[in-house]
Amino acid sequence: MAIVHNTLASLLLVLVAAQLPTVAAHVASSSGSTSCIPHEREALLAFKRGIIRDPWGNLTLWQRGGEDCCKWNGVVCSNHTGHVLKLQLGSCSLVGQISHSLLSLEHLEHLDLSGNSLNGSSAGRIPEFLGSMNSLKYLDLSDVPFSGRVPSQLGNLSNLQYLHLSSSTQDSLLRSTDLSWLTHLHFLQYLRLYGVNLSAVGDWALAVNMIPSLKVLELCYCSLTNAEQSLPRLNLTNLEKLDLSGNLLGHPIASCWFWNITHLKHLDLESTDLYGPLPLALGGMKYLEDLRISSSISSFLNKCIFITSLRNLCSLETLCIRYTLCGEITEILESLPRCSPNRLQELNLESNNISGTLPNQMWPLTSLESLDLYGNNIGGTLPNWMGQLTSLGYLDLSQNNISGMLPDSLRMLTGLEYLALTYNNITGPLPSFVGEFTGLSYLDLSYNRLTGQVPREIGMLRNLENLDLTSNNLDGTITEEHFASLKSLRWLDLSYNSLKIEISSEWQPPFRLQQADFASCRMGPAFPSWLKLMVDINWLDISNTGINDRLPHWFCSTFSKARYLNISNNQIGGGLPANMEHMSVERLLIGSNQLTGPIPPMPISLTTLDLSGNLLSGPLQ
Repeated sequence: MAIVHNTLASLLLVLVAAQLPTVAAHVASSSGSTSCIPHEREALLAFKRGIIRDPWGNLTLWQRGGEDCCKWNGVVCSNHTGHVLKLQLGSCSLVGQISHSLLSLEHLEHLDLSGNSLNGSSAGRIPEFLGSMNSLKYLDLSDVPFSGRVPSQLGNLSNLQYLHLSSSTQDSLLRSTDLSWLTHLHFLQYLRLYGVNLSAVGDWALAVNMIPSLKVLELCYCSLTNAEQSLPRLNLTNLEKLDLSGNLLGHPIASCWFWNITHLKHLDLESTDLYGPLPLALGGMKYLEDLRISSSISSFLNKCIFITSLRNLCSLETLCIRYTLCGEITEILESLPRCSPNRLQELNLESNNISGTLPNQMWPLTSLESLDLYGNNIGGTLPNWMGQLTSLGYLDLSQNNISGMLPDSLRMLTGLEYLALTYNNITGPLPSFVGEFTGLSYLDLSYNRLTGQVPREIGMLRNLENLDLTSNNLDGTITEEHFASLKSLRWLDLSYNSLKIEISSEWQPPFRLQQADFASCRMGPAFPSWLKLMVDINWLDISNTGINDRLPHWFCSTFSKARYLNISNNQIGGGLPANMEHMSVERLLIGSNQLTGPIPPMPISLTTLDLSGNLLSGPLQ
């Protein structure tokens, strides 16, 4: 009986086990999960056969007889029907072609093949059959190196909401001579055609105006020639972002058709060569958050943009006008939003033709995080109100005519990460409160008329990566204390000051410099031994620094990565190292020293070599 009982028990277990897949499948189905459709699996496998390279193995699991294709990489299925809804293979570095088999994915709504080289069919053109995938709502073919005409068949994708055909490079070979097919895409919200040549489409604005659902329109670097089209009625009532950057429009900016889109949030007109006064209508675009305008340098020499009142643009967060704006700095600053709270975070007016002096009074820009006035003709002294910009992290006033001392009010800018005041006429001492800018990573005060000693507090800037004080009138001694906590320092320039670098031979620097310039400082008489640890250096200038020593034995190994070495105008004696040929240096300047002996073999990387003013002998090898 025991044997019979065990046999019956075993048989029962087998029967139960046989039912488990059915039970499991039922549970999965009831929880909203199901396997993919067989003919859709075959369509995916046919797509894979069109791929000749898959360097990252993204399609490795795509196999007949393998696991459920809904679990394959990049495949998303409906939990209820099992139909493939999404194919997400962007930036997989695939090489091959787009197979017609995708037409069998009749329920596919989302197709992302961006960033792959899938132009191996139809002479490198976008396949016309994609226009028959009627369920598509999302199509991204950006950065696929297609060429030729954009097929008008894409206008059959009546459910499409997102279309991205852009190229990240400006040498795209895609073109279109007619955009009327776009007018059939009644649900299109996002249209991105960066780099598609539209030079032959004169009525492009009329076409896009027939898509009232549009929220984002990006036609950057499309070779558009004008934006002066006359629209009988503006239909783009939902448009929030318009990007026409990189199109050399070259006509008065006020004549553009889009100024009546009062609900725009982002408007990018960089590199468009538009000119003239900004239209008064701009002052009524109360939803505008981001405005960018610039011209090519050649155009800027002849034609300018002139500011209008932006006082009521209370949503404005970014204002960037470069290479094109003319005017007086006080007038321009007074035209900025006067709202409370003020949302302006970035003000970039670099490389314009702005003159005048900074005003003594200023509407509080309490949210301003970045102020860039680089490359203008602004004079006067730094006003105290700059210290009220307590949210400021980036300040660049370089290449102006600013004079006077650094005001004590600047010490309130404790959040500064980037400070550049180079090429001005700033005088007086470098204040010790600079050491309170603990988040500072970039400090450039070069080419001014600063005097006095470099404060030791500068050694507290543990995040500082770039320190440039060249070409001032600084004096005194630089010691280890000036570098005590500069563990992030990579670029250091103290050249052309009356500074003495007095550092112990036993000192262990906390940083690894990549570029260092001490030209015309006093470092000698000994060759600075702390440089032995600068094994990452690629640019070093210690010319005219009073070194009266021999080249150390570690010279070639420590500076093996250096591309530029200047140790000229010292009193360095002895011979050149025998193993110099193993260095990577391209410009080697050792002239005007006291070197003797033969010239060793030189690196093959050399493009410039100066050995003049020494006592070297023999041929150059």
